[in-house]
Amino acid sequence: MTIIAAVLLALAAAGAAAAYFLVLKEPGDISNPDVPFIDAEPTPSPKAKKAKPVKPSKFRWPRYGYTKDHNRNFDPARPIRGRFRAKWKHGASALTEFPPAIADGRILQLSDDARLVSRDLETGKKRWKRDLGSLSASTPAVEDGRVYVTLLESSKGSGKGRAVCLRFRDGKILWSKALSSRTESSPLVHNGRVFFGSEGGTLYALDAKSGRTDWTYGAGGAIKGSPTLSDDGLLYFGAYGGSVHAVRARDGARIWSKRAAGGLLRGGNFYATAAVAYGRVYIGATDGRAYSLSAKDGRVAWAH
Repeated sequence: MTIIAAVLLALAAAGAAAAYFLVLKEPGDISNPDVPFIDAEPTPSPKAKKAKPVKPSKFRWPRYGYTKDHNRNFDPARPIRGRFRAKWKHGASALTEFPPAIADGRILQLSDDARLVSRDLETGKKRWKRDLGSLSASTPAVEDGRVYVTLLESSKGSGKGRAVCLRFRDGKILWSKALSSRTESSPLVHNGRVFFGSEGGTLYALDAKSGRTDWTYGAGGAIKGSPTLSDDGLLYFGAYGGSVHAVRARDGARIWSKRAAGGLLRGGNFYATAAVAYGRVYIGATDGRAYSLSAKDGRVAWAH
């Protein structure tokens, strides 16, 4: 009887260990070498003229992630070297969770209490400020003399967001659109449209001049990051529930929608903003892994 009891105890322990590895253990890395990697970056010519340095007042960083493909690839005309010193500083009204936008000699900061402040880039002098709601967590976008902002809540506890367009020069509100859910997706402006996602799982394409809805796309889960635009006119973004999507910017048509790694995503949520390069979509998830997917069809190339 003692031997039988010991065997049963050993089997039970083995079963518990198997359950641990299946349910609790972090999944391993994923690799699919069949997914193409397109190395199409231009090789600089040794005879090419170096770009002239840009004056600080002319420098532009007009959106979240610098470039529309969110590669954040800034190549200065000459090396940036110290020593550095503080030129000016100011106190914000609340936590400044997201970076500011810079354009046309101004720096625009949206703080978490939904206050947008425009300052002179050289001196820090305040040009204007606007209280747009009660809660925000995004970077403004500047395009064609306008500033575009997304808000988590238009009023405290409402659970409803808002998209706002202001005149760059003086902060006058040109249009405002109430949303059915919150949004912390930094807006992307391209070809006369404003693109952003919402916690209700909707990707919006609004007319940049009027705020009219041109089209919407349902992702089936909250869209937290900013949509990312590729050179061929496709928008890429992740959503809660573990899905990544490719949508045509022109009309919102779905190109592909895939659950990463066939549902192996632990935690299930894509929170980060994607970057697109080399024929791949790169995006992080709350399971602690970074993913590389084919921009063409969404196949997972690797996860680490």
